[in-house]
Amino acid sequence: MVKTLKLNFTVPEDVADELKNRVSKSHRSAFVTEAIQKRLEELKKKDLEKELEEGYKARRDESL
Repeated sequence: MVKTLKLNFTVPEDVADELKNRVSKSHRSAFVTEAIQKRLEELKKKDLEKELEEGYKARRDESL
């Protein structure tokens, strides 16, 4: 089983209201976890793209 942590954070009221209206209380933690995981993957992908671009530019500059 995956170890879990209880977190406390603040979100805008309209976001909290929509979450409460759309996601049942018993599924909110899973919903928020999935949303965070997706966003973290996006950030990792952007980091990788930046590294690849920088590497490409460095190699291009070396060959000039």
